[in-house]
Amino acid sequence: MKLQLDTTIFFHKAQKRPYDLIREKFLELKRGADSLHASTYVKREYISALINDCCSFQAKLYSTGSYYQSVEWLSRYGNFHKRYKQRIDDIIAVFHINHNSVDFEGLNQIERDKKLAQALCDYLRILIPELYESFEEDLVLPLDDRTHCFFSNKEPLECGNVFNIEVKTPYSKCSSKYNCTLQKMLIGEKERALKLLEYLRRIDNNDERKTEELKTIQEFLEMFYEKGNMDVCYEICTQGIGDLIIGLETLPDRTFITTNYKESEILCPAILQNYNILRKENHQA
Repeated sequence: MKLQLDTTIFFHKAQKRPYDLIREKFLELKRGADSLHASTYVKREYISALINDCCSFQAKLYSTGSYYQSVEWLSRYGNFHKRYKQRIDDIIAVFHINHNSVDFEGLNQIERDKKLAQALCDYLRILIPELYESFEEDLVLPLDDRTHCFFSNKEPLECGNVFNIEVKTPYSKCSSKYNCTLQKMLIGEKERALKLLEYLRRIDNNDERKTEELKTIQEFLEMFYEKGNMDVCYEICTQGIGDLIIGLETLPDRTFITTNYKESEILCPAILQNYNILRKENHQA
C-alpha cells in the first residue's frame, strides 16, 4: 500500500509528543506500507505552520529575554490562533522533558526566568533546522510536485541569534513571479472537483458536517470552474482550501493519511480518493 501523507501527519511525526496515539498509529501503518509519499504543497504548509511557528516563538523569547513573558504572550495569542498555541505548547512540553536538568542553583527568580528563556532559545536553534531536514525522511523522492510551490524549498536561515524563514502569506500572490502550477493542476482535476462541488451543494449550509472550510471550498469551486475566475487560486491557496488542493493532487493509487476527519470524511469519498483517518480516542485531530 502506498501512503500519501497529509500535513497533519507531519506535525505528529516531527514533534515526537509524549504519549502521542496518532504518532503510534502512523508508525504502525508505516511498518506495513510499501512506500510513503508527500507533496511540495504539503511541505509548504509544514514550513509555514510548524517551522514558522518555532521561528516566531524563538524571536519572542529572544526579544523579551523572558520565558514567562513569552509563555504569557503565547496564552493570550492562543485565544485567536489556537493551532499555533497547541503546536508551541507541544514543543515546550518536549523541551521540558529533555531539559529537566537545567541548573538554577543560586539564581533568583528573574535570573531563572532568563536562563530558562535562553535554554529554550538554544533548544529551538537546534530543533528548527532538524524539523526542516526531517520532513523528507523515509519519503519517496523527489516529492510530488503538481503545484510547483516555490515556498516548499525555503529553508530557515540563521539571522544573528534567531532563525527566519520566508513563507507565503494570505496576502501574497505568486502566479507569475514564482511559476506556480496550481491552476494547471486544478484544471486537470476538473472532473473530480465538479463531483465534489455537486456533493457539497447537496449538504445544507446549516448541516454541522459542512464546516467553514467546506463552505469556502464550495465558494472557490464555483468561482474557479463556473465563473471562470481562475486567478483566484493563486490568492486563496493559504486561506482555507488546503485540504482541497492536497486531496486533488493525491494520485489515485495512493491511500491518503490524515488526522483531519471533519473535512476529509466529506472530500475524499466525493473525489473517489482512498483514505485513512488517524484519530485520537476522543475523535479530535
